[in-house]
Amino acid sequence: MISLMPNTPLAIELPPAERTQLEHWESAHGTPQQVALRCRIILGAFAGQDNVSIAEQLGVSRPTVQLWRKRVREQGIGEVWEIAPGRGRKP
Repeated sequence: MISLMPNTPLAIELPPAERTQLEHWESAHGTPQQVALRCRIILGAFAGQDNVSIAEQLGVSRPTVQLWRKRVREQGIGEVWEIAPGRGRKP
């Protein structure tokens, strides 16, 4: 039997300094667009939005929102700058 898990988003709690840092990265001119998008995802999650509304607002998939919500919750806000192996420009 397949049991369905409710689609409850992972709660994100950030200290004020980390939230300020995310807002700075999101609006800085030198921030890569992929990092700014990740910051917007996390700020939306911190504001209490659900995954579907964040995904629709930012034009990304719901699994992308879930992925970044989970990564930042487990590994911290510095993770938004990390590029997964095999991604990005090849040397």
